[in-house]
Amino acid sequence: MIEDIAEKLKNDDYSVRRNAVHRLRSLHNEVALHFLLIAIHDADEFVRWEAIVALGDYPQSTDAVQAVIAALRDDEADNRVTAASTLGWMKNPLAIKPLIDVLLHGEEKIRDEAADSLGEIDGVESLEPLTISMKTDPSLEVRQSAAYALANISLGDATVNKAAYNILVDTAQNDPYPNTRLIAEQALRES
Repeated sequence: MIEDIAEKLKNDDYSVRRNAVHRLRSLHNEVALHFLLIAIHDADEFVRWEAIVALGDYPQSTDAVQAVIAALRDDEADNRVTAASTLGWMKNPLAIKPLIDVLLHGEEKIRDEAADSLGEIDGVESLEPLTISMKTDPSLEVRQSAAYALANISLGDATVNKAAYNILVDTAQNDPYPNTRLIAEQALRES
């Protein structure tokens, strides 16, 4: 069965290859993972998108995490956004640094997803970049996502809990910009 699916990854029709990736996802085993790691390099953006999502089911696989991290540099913006989002689902600490890089230097949609994903992965390294984004990103949406990520982190790991909470409280009380204060207050209220 898996050989038949794998053979379809060689088909000229992208929709056949995409369907094969979708079927591989449902198998959720090491052999399927092997073929998903190949499919993420497909020439077609839709096949790669499907592979990125499918690899999200393998958060303990370093190879899968690294492949999704590499997809943060995909040619297609939608795939880069999906990769950032998928890394949040995976919650693997290997993704923290690449997500921080995207948060500070990526396009708006990807920065937004990177902030959300960093909120899913409890890591002290995320606090400063999320704070910077919450206070200085030109996009209101990214600033809000960074604030909510800080609130989410403050609900997670005890080592970052107090620091993230204190950043939000300090921002809500002392930031010179009313919009940033409001974002921090909303994040605190909704956490």
